[in-house]
Amino acid sequence: MLLASPACAWEVGLITTVVNNDSGGGVAYGEKVMIRYELFKYFDVGARAGFMHSESLDAEYFPLEATAAIKYPFLEGRFVPFIGAAFGYHFYTTDTYRNSQALTAGGGMDIRFGEEKKWSLFLEGYYQMGHVHFDATTSVPNDGPGGSIGF
Repeated sequence: MLLASPACAWEVGLITTVVNNDSGGGVAYGEKVMIRYELFKYFDVGARAGFMHSESLDAEYFPLEATAAIKYPFLEGRFVPFIGAAFGYHFYTTDTYRNSQALTAGGGMDIRFGEEKKWSLFLEGYYQMGHVHFDATTSVPNDGPGGSIGF
């Protein structure tokens, strides 16, 4: 579960992610571990790493992402909507594709609970923009809407 105590600036969680490829062919799905650090009440930075399977590419990859979010806590910090962006690098497990980059922008919310608000349900929606390269000159778009849910 996501540790979200105001006294603890570090937050760690596990999220399930799904991305629909607008170019057709299916979705990518998998699990990621996320770490966030609250720089101050309205801004945090973080990192994510995990394992994903892409139906449209028929391949697996390891995403590594850096994130930043602007947030505004409501209801004594129990409801925390945010907007954010991430830059990621995807490491493919097959020789068919070269490693690629992706940029995402979106928003979501943390719903914090417990007496000291140390636990959180994490929800987000975003749009991913990226390309996957076969070689130096040939690429396919890997764009589409996505979302994550986790604790």
